[in-house]
Amino acid sequence: MDRQQSLGPCEAQGRDTLAPSVIDALSGNLVPDPLSAPARDPGEFRVGTIHECTQFWDTVVTSSEMGLLVKEWAKNGVSILDFFQHFSGTYEGARFDSRTPPRMQFKNHAIPDHLIPWISGKIQDELRWGAIRVWGKEGECSPPHLVMPVGVEPAKPRKINDARFLNLWCKDIPFTYESVTMLPQILEVGDPAFIMDQANGFFHVMLTEESQQYMGFLWDGVYYVYTVLNLDGS
Repeated sequence: MDRQQSLGPCEAQGRDTLAPSVIDALSGNLVPDPLSAPARDPGEFRVGTIHECTQFWDTVVTSSEMGLLVKEWAKNGVSILDFFQHFSGTYEGARFDSRTPPRMQFKNHAIPDHLIPWISGKIQDELRWGAIRVWGKEGECSPPHLVMPVGVEPAKPRKINDARFLNLWCKDIPFTYESVTMLPQILEVGDPAFIMDQANGFFHVMLTEESQQYMGFLWDGVYYVYTVLNLDGS
C-alpha cells in the first residue's frame, strides 16, 4: 500500500505529496488537480479518526454554542445521554414513562438463511475496525442496558441496526443534507469536480464509554456494543 494511503488525517496535512487542504482550496489562490486527490485503501479503514484532529477543529469552528459543542464532540466523543428526553407512551404494546430508556433486550429480526454468513462478515468487519467491541458471551455476563434487534435489507443487502426503541427517548433534531441544488451557488462553468461514494462516515465519531451500553446487540451468542455513532438503518 502506498505511504500516502496510510497517513492519518492530521499527519497528512500539509505534505507536498498530497492534495491541498480544504482551506487552501477555498482561499481561491489555487486550483487543485482532481487526479492528485489521495485514494485511501478501504481495507485500511479505521474508526474515530476525527478525534486525531482536535487542533484543526479548533481553527474551523466558531465560539458559538454549537461550535463549542462540536469541539467537545471532537475531543471527547458524543454522549447519547445529552440527547435523552422524557418519553411517555407505548411501544409494541408495552407502556413506558421514564426519563431514560429502561433495560430491554429484543430478539433479532428474521434474516434469510443465505444472508446470515453475510451479516456475520459485516460484524467481523466492524469488530476489526473498532466500530464495535465484545461485551461478553450470552449467559456469562449481564447484557448491555439495551440489546437492539439486528435486521437486514435483502435487496442491497444492508445490515440494519434497529434503534427505534432507543429513538423514543431521543430529542428530534431535524437537519437537511446538502444536495445537488446548491451546486450552482458554489461552482462556475468549467470548474473541475468528481464524485465519490462515502461509506461508514458516522464511524469516525466515537461514543463516550457511558453511551455504549445503549447501543448493544446480540449475534451468535455474543453481546456487542457500538463504540461509534451508528445511524445507518436505525
